[in-house]
Amino acid sequence: MKKKTKTLEGNDRLLLIVFLGLTVFLAATTREFLTFGNLMRILQQMSELGIVSLGIMLVILTGGFDMSSSAMIGMTSVTVGVLFKSGMNIWAAVLLGLAAALAAGLFNGWLVGELNIAPMLATLGTMTLYQGIGLALSKGDAISGFPEDFLMLGQGYLAGIPLQLFLLAALVILMTVVMNKGRFGRKVYLIGSGQTGSKFAGINVKKTIILCYGAAALMAGLSGVVVTSRLATARADAGASYMFEGVAAVMLGGTDLAGGSGKVSGTIIGVLIFAILGNGLNLNKISSLKRQMLIGIVLLAVLLIRQFSGKLKERRMISGQNK
Repeated sequence: MKKKTKTLEGNDRLLLIVFLGLTVFLAATTREFLTFGNLMRILQQMSELGIVSLGIMLVILTGGFDMSSSAMIGMTSVTVGVLFKSGMNIWAAVLLGLAAALAAGLFNGWLVGELNIAPMLATLGTMTLYQGIGLALSKGDAISGFPEDFLMLGQGYLAGIPLQLFLLAALVILMTVVMNKGRFGRKVYLIGSGQTGSKFAGINVKKTIILCYGAAALMAGLSGVVVTSRLATARADAGASYMFEGVAAVMLGGTDLAGGSGKVSGTIIGVLIFAILGNGLNLNKISSLKRQMLIGIVLLAVLLIRQFSGKLKERRMISGQNK
């Protein structure tokens, strides 16, 4: 366990170096980068991506995978919009939208945990289902006309800081405590390390997996509510890129796709790197096609550096033991 912790801390240091390097480069080459308005935009985008990424990380830690995150964001967004337009109070609509996301996530978990369907196949199917529900409810149209108190969630500030950043901070603290100090967190890590051993340890593997998918969907739904508030529009394609970017941020943060290894802090630094990189590319008017390519190059570079540094450490340990 100590070796694993040291490796993860080393990964955090690598990510901080990448983050600082990107920040210095963009500050030197892009005049608008360090303006107050632009920094606030980065924090807003980071908050939305960070919320959904924490849920994605939770599922991956169990050895699973959730491809339905973006569809969940869109479905929640549209559900809130449709319910509000039907005459429901906006906050009641938000609660029902989040309840729908939670139910959809528990269904994902049931398919994976109870029926033992491969996570990628199960959530690929539900992704299509939830996308269809969002399009059917909205009839392909955007829904607008939300009240000011709802728009404050995604557009408001407290002491000059975007409100959704406080929401992300609360989730980061909660996730850190649960994963590092709580019994549930220990169960998640053990399941990711090996389901058979977890069963012998008395862990209810099926229940834990179902709860993880439910929590991930709830966080995706919450991200959908924040996106809807910021854009003042409910759309079935809201947060369309967040599944890819969320998985990439989680990978960048050092979470093992095989499960059992990863930290909240690494995921958040990964999210921040993606938010800064995406913002810098937008400021430099890089096309969406080139943007995806450059983001992929940065991700691959960091993963390769981490892989080689890990192998180098192993060789040093082996040579030290031989001496």
